[in-house]
Amino acid sequence: MGTKSNACEIEPHDKSKINNGKKCDETQSNLATEEEMIFLKVYRIGKEVLVAGCDCDLKGRTFIEGDLRLEVVASFFGEEKVCEEDLGIALKRATIANIIGWRSVACAIRFCCIDEKNVLTIDGVPYAQMVRM
Repeated sequence: MGTKSNACEIEPHDKSKINNGKKCDETQSNLATEEEMIFLKVYRIGKEVLVAGCDCDLKGRTFIEGDLRLEVVASFFGEEKVCEEDLGIALKRATIANIIGWRSVACAIRFCCIDEKNVLTIDGVPYAQMVRM
């Protein structure tokens, strides 16, 4: 086993350590295009925190490959658009996560919340789930 990268050791509340000290702020979010943003919705149920994240350009679409069907349901992923760093912070606090899309899944991998070996690809779109026990 190798050593963990520094990204794996980021405290969930410490934005200053993310992306080489660059914080995701309102200016950054306003400058990003629709394709660069991620929809994020956080659900709290008792002690569980479920994070749903998807690339903005995928919301509302359906992907089918063989017997697999992936529906990116708008109501599940919410309306809040965030940058990758904000998704990473939410994922560090999550006990459960559903992540769809190249940017969103890459972010989850970068923040050590998803192992690259556990990512499915359905009709060319990466999809991953996470559960912390």
